[in-house]
Amino acid sequence: MLTETVAPTPTRRPSGLGDHAIALLDALADGVTVHDGSGALVHANAAAAALFGFSSAKDLVEADAATLVAKVAVFDEHGGALALADLPGRQGATGEDAPERLVKRVLRGAGIERWAQVRAQAMRSPNGEPWAVNTFRDTTDKVIRDRELAEQQKRLELALAAGAMGVFEWRLTDRRVVWSPEIERMHGIPVG
Repeated sequence: MLTETVAPTPTRRPSGLGDHAIALLDALADGVTVHDGSGALVHANAAAAALFGFSSAKDLVEADAATLVAKVAVFDEHGGALALADLPGRQGATGEDAPERLVKRVLRGAGIERWAQVRAQAMRSPNGEPWAVNTFRDTTDKVIRDRELAEQQKRLELALAAGAMGVFEWRLTDRRVVWSPEIERMHGIPVG
Protein backbone atom coordinates (compact mmCIF):
# COMPACT_ATOMS: atom_id res chain seq x y z
CA MET A 1 0.00 0.00 0.00
CA LEU A 2 1.07 3.59 -0.41
CA THR A 3 3.07 4.58 2.63
CA GLU A 4 4.46 8.06 1.97
CA THR A 5 2.97 11.48 2.64
CA VAL A 6 3.85 14.76 0.99
CA ALA A 7 2.51 18.30 1.16
CA PRO A 8 -0.74 19.01 -0.69
CA THR A 9 -0.35 19.78 -4.38
CA PRO A 10 -2.24 22.79 -5.71
CA THR A 11 -4.12 22.33 -8.97
CA ARG A 12 -2.14 23.86 -11.79
CA ARG A 13 -1.71 23.37 -15.48
CA PRO A 14 1.64 21.92 -16.59
CA SER A 15 3.50 24.85 -18.12
CA GLY A 16 3.65 24.58 -21.89
CA LEU A 17 0.81 22.07 -22.19
CA GLY A 18 -1.74 23.68 -24.50
CA ASP A 19 -5.50 23.23 -24.65
CA HIS A 20 -5.24 20.85 -27.61
CA ALA A 21 -2.72 18.59 -25.84
CA ILE A 22 -4.88 18.50 -22.71
CA ALA A 23 -7.95 17.63 -24.80
CA LEU A 24 -6.01 14.76 -26.40
CA LEU A 25 -4.88 13.40 -23.02
CA ASP A 26 -8.39 13.70 -21.63
CA ALA A 27 -9.86 11.76 -24.57
CA LEU A 28 -7.70 8.67 -23.98
CA ALA A 29 -9.26 5.52 -22.53
CA ASP A 30 -6.08 4.77 -20.58
CA GLY A 31 -5.39 6.71 -17.41
CA VAL A 32 -2.84 9.49 -17.89
CA THR A 33 -1.16 11.64 -15.26
CA VAL A 34 1.56 14.25 -15.53
CA HIS A 35 4.01 14.91 -12.68
CA ASP A 36 6.41 17.80 -12.47
CA GLY A 37 10.08 17.49 -11.52
CA SER A 38 9.27 17.48 -7.80
CA GLY A 39 6.90 14.55 -8.28
CA ALA A 40 3.80 16.68 -7.74
CA LEU A 41 0.75 15.64 -9.75
CA VAL A 42 -0.16 18.51 -12.09
CA HIS A 43 -2.57 16.86 -14.54
CA ALA A 44 -4.79 13.79 -14.70
CA ASN A 45 -7.44 12.67 -17.15
CA ALA A 46 -10.86 11.30 -16.22
CA ALA A 47 -9.72 7.70 -16.78
CA ALA A 48 -6.88 8.13 -14.25
CA ALA A 49 -9.30 9.63 -11.75
CA ALA A 50 -11.63 6.64 -12.11
CA LEU A 51 -8.72 4.19 -11.69
CA PHE A 52 -7.91 5.80 -8.36
CA GLY A 53 -11.50 6.10 -7.17
CA PHE A 54 -11.98 9.84 -7.66
CA SER A 55 -15.09 11.36 -9.21
CA SER A 56 -13.11 13.81 -11.34
CA ALA A 57 -9.61 14.52 -12.60
CA LYS A 58 -9.69 17.81 -10.69
CA ASP A 59 -10.37 15.93 -7.43
CA LEU A 60 -7.41 13.61 -8.09
CA VAL A 61 -5.02 16.47 -8.86
CA GLU A 62 -6.15 18.42 -5.79
CA ALA A 63 -5.83 15.40 -3.46
CA ASP A 64 -2.87 15.34 -1.12
CA ALA A 65 -0.88 12.16 -0.57
CA ALA A 66 -2.72 11.40 2.69
CA THR A 67 -6.05 11.42 0.85
CA LEU A 68 -4.64 9.20 -1.87
CA VAL A 69 -3.20 6.78 0.69
CA ALA A 70 -6.55 6.66 2.48
CA LYS A 71 -8.36 5.96 -0.79
CA VAL A 72 -6.16 3.37 -2.52
CA ALA A 73 -3.59 0.73 -1.63
CA VAL A 74 -1.00 -0.13 -4.29
CA PHE A 75 0.90 -3.40 -4.54
CA ASP A 76 3.42 -4.96 -6.92
CA GLU A 77 2.63 -8.11 -8.91
CA HIS A 78 3.73 -10.31 -5.98
CA GLY A 79 1.55 -8.55 -3.38
CA GLY A 80 4.28 -6.39 -1.83
CA ALA A 81 3.24 -2.90 -0.74
CA LEU A 82 4.57 -0.04 -2.87
CA ALA A 83 5.63 3.37 -1.59
CA LEU A 84 5.15 6.45 -3.77
CA ALA A 85 8.88 6.44 -4.56
CA ASP A 86 8.53 2.94 -6.04
CA LEU A 87 6.04 4.01 -8.69
CA PRO A 88 7.32 4.65 -12.22
CA GLY A 89 6.10 8.26 -12.20
CA ARG A 90 8.42 9.22 -9.38
CA GLN A 91 11.39 7.87 -11.32
CA GLY A 92 10.19 9.62 -14.47
CA ALA A 93 9.93 12.93 -12.62
CA THR A 94 13.66 12.74 -11.92
CA GLY A 95 14.38 12.56 -15.64
CA GLU A 96 14.95 8.82 -15.96
CA ASP A 97 12.67 6.48 -17.87
CA ALA A 98 11.19 3.89 -15.58
CA PRO A 99 10.49 0.33 -16.66
CA GLU A 100 6.88 -0.72 -17.12
CA ARG A 101 5.44 -2.18 -13.99
CA LEU A 102 2.38 -4.27 -13.25
CA VAL A 103 0.61 -2.92 -10.18
CA LYS A 104 -2.51 -3.88 -8.26
CA ARG A 105 -4.71 -1.17 -6.81
CA VAL A 106 -7.28 -1.83 -4.13
CA LEU A 107 -9.84 0.90 -3.55
CA ARG A 108 -10.22 1.00 0.21
CA GLY A 109 -13.76 0.78 1.50
CA ALA A 110 -15.12 -0.49 -1.81
CA GLY A 111 -12.78 -3.50 -1.88
CA ILE A 112 -12.41 -3.13 -5.64
CA GLU A 113 -9.22 -4.73 -6.94
CA ARG A 114 -7.86 -3.69 -10.32
CA TRP A 115 -4.59 -4.37 -12.12
CA ALA A 116 -2.78 -1.92 -14.39
CA GLN A 117 0.34 -1.87 -16.52
CA VAL A 118 2.01 1.41 -15.53
CA ARG A 119 4.58 3.20 -17.66
CA ALA A 120 6.32 6.52 -17.09
CA GLN A 121 8.03 8.53 -19.78
CA ALA A 122 10.48 11.26 -18.75
CA MET A 123 9.94 14.37 -20.83
CA ARG A 124 10.66 18.08 -20.80
CA SER A 125 8.07 20.77 -21.25
CA PRO A 126 8.60 23.40 -23.94
CA ASN A 127 9.85 25.58 -21.05
CA GLY A 128 12.44 22.95 -20.06
CA GLU A 129 10.58 21.81 -16.95
CA PRO A 130 11.01 18.08 -16.23
CA TRP A 131 7.82 16.06 -16.54
CA ALA A 132 6.85 12.45 -16.10
CA VAL A 133 3.92 11.35 -18.23
CA ASN A 134 2.37 8.21 -16.77
CA THR A 135 -0.01 5.85 -18.51
CA PHE A 136 -2.15 3.31 -16.70
CA ARG A 137 -3.57 0.54 -18.88
CA ASP A 138 -6.16 -1.55 -17.07
CA THR A 139 -5.07 -5.18 -17.43
CA THR A 140 -7.39 -6.71 -14.84
CA ASP A 141 -9.15 -9.06 -17.28
CA LYS A 142 -5.81 -10.29 -18.70
CA VAL A 143 -4.33 -10.87 -15.23
CA ILE A 144 -7.42 -12.84 -14.20
CA ARG A 145 -7.30 -14.95 -17.40
CA ASP A 146 -3.56 -15.60 -17.00
CA ARG A 147 -4.02 -16.70 -13.39
CA GLU A 148 -6.95 -18.95 -14.27
CA LEU A 149 -4.91 -20.51 -17.07
CA ALA A 150 -1.97 -21.09 -14.70
CA GLU A 151 -4.33 -22.77 -12.21
CA GLN A 152 -5.77 -24.98 -14.96
CA GLN A 153 -2.24 -25.92 -16.03
CA LYS A 154 -1.37 -26.90 -12.44
CA ARG A 155 -4.52 -29.05 -12.19
CA LEU A 156 -3.73 -30.74 -15.51
CA GLU A 157 -0.15 -31.46 -14.44
CA LEU A 158 -1.38 -32.88 -11.13
CA ALA A 159 -3.94 -35.11 -12.90
CA LEU A 160 -1.36 -36.32 -15.42
CA ALA A 161 1.14 -37.11 -12.66
CA ALA A 162 -1.49 -38.93 -10.60
CA GLY A 163 -2.52 -41.03 -13.59
CA ALA A 164 1.05 -41.65 -14.79
CA MET A 165 0.11 -40.04 -18.11
CA GLY A 166 1.65 -37.49 -20.41
CA VAL A 167 0.64 -35.39 -23.36
CA PHE A 168 2.09 -34.62 -26.76
CA GLU A 169 1.48 -31.95 -29.35
CA TRP A 170 1.72 -32.67 -33.04
CA ARG A 171 2.52 -29.42 -34.85
CA LEU A 172 1.39 -29.96 -38.41
CA THR A 173 2.73 -26.64 -39.69
CA ASP A 174 6.35 -27.48 -38.94
CA ARG A 175 5.94 -31.28 -38.71
CA ARG A 176 7.17 -31.48 -35.14
CA VAL A 177 5.95 -33.55 -32.23
CA VAL A 178 6.48 -32.07 -28.77
CA TRP A 179 6.29 -34.45 -25.82
CA SER A 180 5.69 -33.54 -22.22
CA PRO A 181 8.41 -34.52 -19.71
CA GLU A 182 6.11 -37.31 -18.47
CA ILE A 183 5.94 -38.94 -21.94
CA GLU A 184 9.72 -38.64 -22.30
CA ARG A 185 10.23 -40.36 -18.93
CA MET A 186 7.77 -43.14 -19.82
CA HIS A 187 9.72 -43.89 -22.97
CA GLY A 188 13.14 -43.57 -21.37
CA ILE A 189 14.07 -40.44 -23.30
CA PRO A 190 16.13 -37.77 -21.51
CA VAL A 191 13.83 -34.93 -20.47
CA GLY A 192 14.24 -31.79 -22.51
